[in-house]
Amino acid sequence: MRECSVCSNCYEDHIILCPKDGQALPEPIPIPIIIARKYRIDALIGRGGMGTVYKATQFGLNRSVAIKILRQELLTAGLSVEHLRHEALASSRIDHPNVVTVHDYGTLESGEEYLVMKFIKGYPLSKELRAHGQLSFDRAFGIILQVCSAIEAAHKLSIAHCDLKPDN
Repeated sequence: MRECSVCSNCYEDHIILCPKDGQALPEPIPIPIIIARKYRIDALIGRGGMGTVYKATQFGLNRSVAIKILRQELLTAGLSVEHLRHEALASSRIDHPNVVTVHDYGTLESGEEYLVMKFIKGYPLSKELRAHGQLSFDRAFGIILQVCSAIEAAHKLSIAHCDLKPDN
């Protein structure tokens, strides 16, 4: 798969120029553009400490999803596949409007683990904080209420969020 550095769209390995903006595409990265014969990766959303998140299309239902492909180094650094599977199962049990829905979980042929989640159009709180510096009391209070409500739903299922921050 090749990712355009200008528009963040993703293409098959044989495409060398971005059809959208004509940008030369970098060397392919070893991630398939089709995952589990059910999802087509369309665009890069972002990269973080746990892995890379892509916008994708689920073929059978023709819906947009987000796919997080976890960094292989995490597994070699002691994080077990069983731990990741348990985390995916726990997350999928939370049914709350302020918690992203986990649809699927699996392993790529290359060994990387992936999570398929509901695609939510928007941006992280960290971007808003960078753009505006600080939030009004009403805006901050509204966000805090939503976060606390989501955490309460997780805690009722004995699930702890271990990476709570404005990027998440």
